[in-house]
Amino acid sequence: MSFLNEYPQIKIIQEIARKKKIAIYLVGGFLRDYLLNRSCQDFDFAVEKGALKVAHQFAQKIKGVYVVLDKERGCARVVRPAKGGARSRHPPLADGGWQEKVALTFDFADFRAATLKKDLFHRDFTINTLCVDLNTLDGFTQLSKILLNFQNGLPDIRLKKIRMISIKTFKEDPLRLLRAFSLKAILDFKIEPKTLTQIKKDKDLIRSVSYERIRDELFKILETNRAAENLKAMDKIGLLEKIIPQITVMYNVKQGTYHHLDVWPHSLETVGQLERVFEEMKNNSDVLSYVNESLAGPRRRRGLMKLAALLHDIGKPDTRKKEDGRISFHGHERVGKAIVRAVAKLLKLSTRERFILEDMVLWHLRPGYLSNFKNPSERS
Repeated sequence: MSFLNEYPQIKIIQEIARKKKIAIYLVGGFLRDYLLNRSCQDFDFAVEKGALKVAHQFAQKIKGVYVVLDKERGCARVVRPAKGGARSRHPPLADGGWQEKVALTFDFADFRAATLKKDLFHRDFTINTLCVDLNTLDGFTQLSKILLNFQNGLPDIRLKKIRMISIKTFKEDPLRLLRAFSLKAILDFKIEPKTLTQIKKDKDLIRSVSYERIRDELFKILETNRAAENLKAMDKIGLLEKIIPQITVMYNVKQGTYHHLDVWPHSLETVGQLERVFEEMKNNSDVLSYVNESLAGPRRRRGLMKLAALLHDIGKPDTRKKEDGRISFHGHERVGKAIVRAVAKLLKLSTRERFILEDMVLWHLRPGYLSNFKNPSERS
């Protein structure tokens, strides 16, 4: 099947471009993922001029939902709701599972500079700078044959490297500090050393980003099976504490002989162990159905469970006592519940997500208590 037959919406955008006599380019992550044979559901278009009008006209033709993202910068989104039925030809979930057909999103934005090449210089990473002139697309030519590669995106895709476009990359949009790690987690790529150094220098900029955007990017990491290693990498350069400042209370808190790790390393390790459990249960349909349940939009129970794993002992520092030579943390689960409530509100989680997160922290000791009974009651 040709690309245009697979995505007939592109033909409609081509027709709009020809009638308006403007250049429109398919750019960024879609092309990267297409080359990697990954799920392709989000499209980005760089428009020579009049992106808002193009998006509005396109929305009318496909009966999609039209949303203005940034009127001043000429940026809009069109969402084509899911129509059910067929599955995607790619395995879009980070755990390798298939999912039913989902909504497609189409983002349109005016050039952020005088030319396409200069516009691409304002994008985040080289792997997201590939582009295709829609005028060159037909039903016969392979997409890979007409790719424009001005910023060396193709070599970095082959090398599996995440490389910033310039040292201004993160200042132009500080969310990119976190996006580097979400791409790393999703694609299993490595962040190039100079880029990682710049992230460390610019990490304080993340505080200027809305928490709705931070939450969405963080959950992209939590949804993958590489969340633990990426949380550790973010922690190592001091970025994670900028996102969830409450975690700093767990730093340098000793636990005594019962645990082999102090509170914070233990918390990070818990995320990794939970990922091992998910891996062991990957063929259990009941478990998969449970952990893959959507709780709020694209956010699944899987990601929230990992957040709970990270925060389950956050009440220990406030309850730490030394009694008869032994360290105790009596009531830390109740203190922890109150703290994660604040974290949930900070991350703009839904009410349902907040209640689930609070419950997991409050009752995380319960299975251990039950294991002390040879035959727990039915109610237990």
